[in-house]
Amino acid sequence: MSNQPTDIEKLVFAVEIFANAGSKNPGASDESLYHTISNSLKEIPFIDVDIVWGPHAQMMPNGEAFNTMYVARVSGTDQYIVAIAGTNGKSLFDWIFQDFNVAITTPWIFAPNVKGAEISAATALGLAMLNVMIPQGNVPGSGIPLMHFLRDTAKSPCGITVAGHSKGGALAPTVALMLRDLQGKALLWDPACNATVKTMGTAGPTAGNDVFAAHSNQQLPNGSLSDDKAVSVRFANSLDIVSHAWAESSLEEIKTIYGSEISSRIVDGLIDFAKELANRTNYTQLAPSDPPFAGQLNSSIISSENSDFVNFLQQAAYQHVNSYLEYFQIPIPAQQAGLQHLLSEPAIGEQLKQTIESMGERVHGKLEVEAASSTLPLLGDVSTAEGQQKAIKTLIAEMDKLQQPME
Repeated sequence: MSNQPTDIEKLVFAVEIFANAGSKNPGASDESLYHTISNSLKEIPFIDVDIVWGPHAQMMPNGEAFNTMYVARVSGTDQYIVAIAGTNGKSLFDWIFQDFNVAITTPWIFAPNVKGAEISAATALGLAMLNVMIPQGNVPGSGIPLMHFLRDTAKSPCGITVAGHSKGGALAPTVALMLRDLQGKALLWDPACNATVKTMGTAGPTAGNDVFAAHSNQQLPNGSLSDDKAVSVRFANSLDIVSHAWAESSLEEIKTIYGSEISSRIVDGLIDFAKELANRTNYTQLAPSDPPFAGQLNSSIISSENSDFVNFLQQAAYQHVNSYLEYFQIPIPAQQAGLQHLLSEPAIGEQLKQTIESMGERVHGKLEVEAASSTLPLLGDVSTAEGQQKAIKTLIAEMDKLQQPME
């Protein structure tokens, strides 16, 4: 990548990163999140945007946000940014190693002529949720589904950039590809092809297999966000473990990603388990605009008082969040004021520490997983072949709703 991000790339990153507000504010109303995000955006000097839809946070029964999304318009322009959050996890450990959705896949139904394209159930679940995300309360776009908002926006020429960080970095280009595949179809969101669809993903894992990646690269080729055509831009830190998931070869690289300074037999066991989950699908990362930017090991957060695994997690958290804030030149005062409550490094809670310590050497080799961990939101138990097939049918049905004529 270039030595410095462009102004538009910095703007899009700043907008996308605040979609994580839902994860950091459990139980918050859409109206509360609107004020949180709006006030935080004001802390970034190069940001001049207006929130025009949302935000909306999809909540689990315990108040934790399952996903958060909002749309901002660059002030005085016809350019819109759809910002998608990553899955809410208490730590990178929970997210990267115990997201069972990658063990099953579903067909990419938005391009029937592309045979063999598949996406993970995690990605399909994110897409399906678009159909039920409706902002509530005194916020822009209240009561209007995202696709209806985009339909009204695309009644005249406009630019729509779908962006996200972490798991949002996988969902964003997938959502953009869906929009591209559905353009030009009567009664859908953009029958006249008025919108120029772009995407920018940062720190994202893979979304689907090699056929899916090839189709995405064709429909959304590498380019610049300044181009007046459909393009895709992808950013990754070379030391970010999340962007190494879920292709088997890049997963293996995680074992030695921080060299001999931080190594852990627990990490080795978790990686072997992750590879076991994903080995049925030829997961392939989308083509990057350029090679990943070179991450720098943060030796200051390595402590001899911590276990190797805790040091690994803390380094992974830094590389997954802080390194991107630095790369995109988010000012330190803005980080401290507007970002601290949203993007602090994932804390290693006492319960997680106890869980890790209880694993001990048992994780080196085969990881034992509790049956309860195989129960996924909206999909049920996927620990059996019958459950997996049922989950696939459910996801296909939910995605198919996005292809139905809009009222």
